[in-house]
Amino acid sequence: CCDEGTLGWERSPTVSYSAAEKYNTTFDVYQTVTGLTPGRYLLSCQGFYRCGSYSSAASARTADAEALNAKLYAHSNLCDVDTSLVSIFSEAGNVGTVGVSQSPYGYIPNTMEQASFYFLAGLYPNQLECAVGSDGELTIGVKKIVSVSTDWTIFDTFSLTYLGENDEQTGISGLSATDPFHRGGVYTLSGMRVASDVSLAPGIYIIDGKKVVR
Repeated sequence: CCDEGTLGWERSPTVSYSAAEKYNTTFDVYQTVTGLTPGRYLLSCQGFYRCGSYSSAASARTADAEALNAKLYAHSNLCDVDTSLVSIFSEAGNVGTVGVSQSPYGYIPNTMEQASFYFLAGLYPNQLECAVGSDGELTIGVKKIVSVSTDWTIFDTFSLTYLGENDEQTGISGLSATDPFHRGGVYTLSGMRVASDVSLAPGIYIIDGKKVVR
């Protein structure tokens, strides 16, 4: 998703500027990937959630009451895991004056076109670990079951990275449903591990669980 529209995805979202969105509604946008090698995978995407209008979402964040209702998820016969998409405010001000200014956080995107500039800059990363069994099938998607007036979810650039074989005892090794960056080390936003943080090319990396701009 989403350069080729909604090809392969169920419950079609609105697609524009190479991204997909759902606005003011509950939803479950997903696809089942087949023919995968059994093992552990890192599921990655770019995306964010805004809990209501941008002004009400900002007020909720200031009051430490912001809800992150949209979930990135993966389901197979070995796992059923999800993690909240990051807040729209997590990258506020990181693309200059693109979007609308919402004090005290700075500029945030307010249209699909504006969001595309943030995604092109590599911002709003989301990740979780999942596992694939012997049938080689994995259902991945983004869903929201809570109804919030004028809320907004937008997502793009899904990828699956093979991490290795499943644990022999449980079939799963180190899965986390709440912390998408729990593993140590250095990773690109697409989930590829980098040998070390020495002489990294300019860009955005996940280093020991934290996003770092080099």
